[in-house]
Amino acid sequence: MTAAHRKIFLVLLLFLGLGGTSAIAVSSFLKSSASTVAGQPSTSQSKPDFMTKAIVDIKKACKTPPTTVANTAPETAEGTATLTSSTVPPQTVETPTKSLVEAQESNPCISLSESIGLTQTVAEEKVSEEKNEPSLPEKSLATLMGFIKPSPPTPQVEEEPKITLPPAAPFGQIHEQAKLASVPILMYHDIVAKKEVFFDVTPEEVEAHFKRIKEEGMTPISPDALLAHLRTGVPLPNKPVLLSFDDGYGGHYQYVYPLLKKYGYPAVFSIYLKKLEGKTKRTSVTWEQLKEMSADPLVTIASHTVTHPKDLRLLTDDELGKEIIETKHILEEKLGIPIRYFTYPEGKFDARVKQWAIAAGYHMAFSMNDLNEGYAGESPDLFSIKRFGQSSIEKAIAKAWGGYPAPLPPDQFNLTTSVEKQEFTLDGTEIVLVSGGKPRTIHADSRYQVQDILKDTGAIGGVDGTFFSLKSLNSNILIGPALSSNRGFVPGNKGENPKLAGRPLALITAKGVKYIPFNPEKHNTLEGIQKESSDGTWISDAFVGGAWLVKNGKASTPESFNDLYGFDANRNRAFWGINRAGQPVVGVTRTMIDSVNLGKMLQKLGYRDAIMVDSGASAAVVYKGESQVSYTPRPVPHAIALYPADHQEVSGPNFVQASVPKK
Repeated sequence: MTAAHRKIFLVLLLFLGLGGTSAIAVSSFLKSSASTVAGQPSTSQSKPDFMTKAIVDIKKACKTPPTTVANTAPETAEGTATLTSSTVPPQTVETPTKSLVEAQESNPCISLSESIGLTQTVAEEKVSEEKNEPSLPEKSLATLMGFIKPSPPTPQVEEEPKITLPPAAPFGQIHEQAKLASVPILMYHDIVAKKEVFFDVTPEEVEAHFKRIKEEGMTPISPDALLAHLRTGVPLPNKPVLLSFDDGYGGHYQYVYPLLKKYGYPAVFSIYLKKLEGKTKRTSVTWEQLKEMSADPLVTIASHTVTHPKDLRLLTDDELGKEIIETKHILEEKLGIPIRYFTYPEGKFDARVKQWAIAAGYHMAFSMNDLNEGYAGESPDLFSIKRFGQSSIEKAIAKAWGGYPAPLPPDQFNLTTSVEKQEFTLDGTEIVLVSGGKPRTIHADSRYQVQDILKDTGAIGGVDGTFFSLKSLNSNILIGPALSSNRGFVPGNKGENPKLAGRPLALITAKGVKYIPFNPEKHNTLEGIQKESSDGTWISDAFVGGAWLVKNGKASTPESFNDLYGFDANRNRAFWGINRAGQPVVGVTRTMIDSVNLGKMLQKLGYRDAIMVDSGASAAVVYKGESQVSYTPRPVPHAIALYPADHQEVSGPNFVQASVPKK
């Protein structure tokens, strides 16, 4: 994880209302995440003083449950319920009828203003005054983000990109950008030397899983980091995973905790209170052991009820209040830390149970369902977070992905990230996207499969390029003018060019990409192409695309396609563009679709601009030498390639590469 990533998360912890202890733990973890990826143990357990002073502890606000509990369940015959416990004063609770947002506004633990803003204590204001700085509530988001210094989008750009922190999703909801990511949560129960039941895992198996995580280059994360990601869409490390251990078995302290320290991996432990009495058949952690673990920045403690009922849905409101609220307060009192996360016993809950978790002041709740495992972003909301059983580790980590980088302003680009492939299914349509790196075009001397055009060029991925003439089987004549890094400039047919007026002209430089309407009078010469460079940077590649699918972040309307033949037909379609993170992205649909609906899907997938480059039998995308479509595409003479950020090449007005790898 880069320094920019770490600082983004610290700011998010501030703005999401996460208290001092938990934020400090994440701070410590994030600082050591680089060594974590390498499998080195984290040795720092210090709690920085500036974090203690800067982050507001919301524990006091959550000590008393709200007087009104939000719920969508119908009223009970009694209409009210009374909560009593040894640590919570008896209160009369109205029958839950309010919406999520109303409950949020009435509960200081979970209100959006508390989640996004900050409330300082007098002592904290004094610290700010001593430093002659405004208090945190007076600081703008831009000011707080001022210390983030990400790498420039390309080595040639001196000005650093301004990362735009996305707004948080409405309370309880998962951010649209986070839904695109694939963050697995692995769930474990008892860890024993000798297995007795199906969910038992041996210490050797746990360590084998940890080694597998290391081999895959994955980064275990904390629940706080996951929450920040789910609420704002901010990216996690490339291959994130959250480790979770349920119930509070003795093996968690005896076997798991030493392994966490050995590998430097964070994890969340869900505790139910009766287990700590040591009267169950299996071993249990003790309060002393739990205190030791909870003081470690690698460990997060979650509530798992008082008695671990088999089905919370069958309990009365009185019983739910005790199981969900009382366990939170007791854990907080005994351990001296805020408890922000809840885990449903056996994964059983409904709307009423969920609303009690919200009312108690939890920020997120974990579920489990052997028949419906999934990634965190696939969950319905923050209080129904999906997990994978530990036996599904290979399935869980296969597609682990932390999401696209943070959004950039529309005029900035990020051409420094690695080239990666992602697959999505939206409304029944399968789409393959290859993003990252820096784009260039290759104009071949004949027609070939895309993988043959890219072979031995150093390109990681690519898509078949623009439209071409069908007059002969081996023709490499393109429709419209084209400038490529390997062949130089080739003008378009003067008789055909007027028909292309207004279509997107793609212009590629070492700094970024621009799409402008094609003008046949201006853009059929190399000089005319170069005049479109606003800062004098050499335009290395240019070509005319079929149509805009997304323009300035908005999907194209049917009217915008004018008389483009077949735009409304269902076909396989190839496209490329720039996403909101400033990355180049090429793609293809594995399911036939029309241009209008494809544009809507690409808007959902985070494109700020996308143009169609082909459709039908020649539509193809290649990643690491392999075609990503099930059919054999028609050969093409032009490809848009994505190269690694450090790929060395010569580009300029006098550079023409004579040969292109042939089939």
